[in-house]
Amino acid sequence: MTALTLYRTGRHNWVLKDGADRELGRLDGGRGLRSAQLRTPEGVWVARVRDRQGRRATAGPGGDVAVEFDPPWARLAGSDDPVRWDFGRAFLRYDGRLTGPAGHVTVQARAFRGGAAVDVVGPWPVPVVLAACFVVLHRKGRNARIAFFAAVASGGSG
Repeated sequence: MTALTLYRTGRHNWVLKDGADRELGRLDGGRGLRSAQLRTPEGVWVARVRDRQGRRATAGPGGDVAVEFDPPWARLAGSDDPVRWDFGRAFLRYDGRLTGPAGHVTVQARAFRGGAAVDVVGPWPVPVVLAACFVVLHRKGRNARIAFFAAVASGGSG
């Protein structure tokens, strides 16, 4: 198992590092984190959310689709192997798990912290790991915005 950490470096920017503090890739998000650029030494991928709820997302080089998240499944381009995508929410935590025949990627993002813990088992490419992080961070941000506006709306006046 490889333990990685996703560190927040700006409002919509994160860096993925390994245990030796080497940078593996960057996630540079757009406004509302509905899209992002996933930068690795292999190149730049573009990730996008495909529905209003933020459950479906795609990522790939130059706008092509190399990985598609469509719960409960994910599809990897060039592979016929079934890959499972599970997303969940626990108390103060958001979890995503990508499970394939050769291993899994687990992303755990705390509700009020900027980064995430990432565990990788098996030969997963760094852009796919960053894409899974993007989906979890988008859902986390979306739920935080809903909670904020609900709190403001329930404040009332008088």
